Amino acid sequence: MLRLLSDQFRHCDGIPRRELLRAGSVGLGGLTLANLLRQRANAAEATLPVKAKSVIVLFIAGGMPQHETFDPKPEAPDGIRGDFGTIATKTPGLFVGELMPKTAMITDRLAVIRSMVTGDNAHSTSGYQMLTGVPHIPLSRENAAPGKPNDQPSFNALVQALRPSRGGLPPSVSLPRKLANNGGANPWPGTDAGLLGRRHDPWFLECDPTDPNFTVPGGELQEGMVMSRLDSRLSLLNQLREPLDALERQVSTTVYDNYQQQAIDLVAGGRARKAFDMNEESDEMRDRYTRTKFGQGALLARRLVEAGVSLVQVQSITEDKSKPNSGGWDTHEKHSESLKGWLMP
Repeated sequence: MLRLLSDQFRHCDGIPRRELLRAGSVGLGGLTLANLLRQRANAAEATLPVKAKSVIVLFIAGGMPQHETFDPKPEAPDGIRGDFGTIATKTPGLFVGELMPKTAMITDRLAVIRSMVTGDNAHSTSGYQMLTGVPHIPLSRENAAPGKPNDQPSFNALVQALRPSRGGLPPSVSLPRKLANNGGANPWPGTDAGLLGRRHDPWFLECDPTDPNFTVPGGELQEGMVMSRLDSRLSLLNQLREPLDALERQVSTTVYDNYQQQAIDLVAGGRARKAFDMNEESDEMRDRYTRTKFGQGALLARRLVEAGVSLVQVQSITEDKSKPNSGGWDTHEKHSESLKGWLMP
């Protein structure tokens, strides 16, 4: 008997060889392989509705240590399992490091994937593969510069290209700074739109959301400028542009237009400005996210997706240069001290 809607079909990405042979043997009965695949696709659509409307990516530069977080080794020797113990979680059989008691309480809402690996031993080039899905050429090249042949678009650039803007906000935002080595001197490849062109870059938001006076970066009107005057200037600008032949408007102008429109939307859009008003959050809520750039960046990301942004990527960054590994997870020194003192939530 051919099982079209069995559990095996709903949860397996490929068709088992036995089922494929069965499918090939029933052609005389009117059921072809094409029909089989069509039935399977229809079943998947019926049982797996798309619910996600937005995504927040927390990019932990340097990477969380596996033994102290989601992959502890409680039975391993002391020198392998590290300085911390493990705790049970809400998911039977799943343990996490002892520094994650709150996470342990919500693991029934998480999907922990332990099998992802890039095979690349450098931060910037392995990051390229994580952001684009394509291995860097060559592998393991620290401080690699963006550009051909490594110019695949990042996933947030694809969102920028394919998703519409909502609420006066761009589809994709990256904050609070770009991914880069050496204090920003060496930006990582794979963080922008690459071969898609600059107009599909995500909105890189350089900001400090811990600032008590935090506002939309660059979104304030100049002194003496009011909205009516701004509207008049924009109207004049549009009149001057109309005579331009479309063929004469090069890509650089298009990029400028996109950035200019984003700025106008932020200045004029009440919904967009409201999303950046961190003072709307209670002190208790801000404390829960921690008063760090990464923590407040995550809170800002939540506000942005609630306002209509499809994807927000939040990078962990150096918070306090007086502390080793403060904000950076490349813990080559004082590993346990850093985890317990300031890295772990």
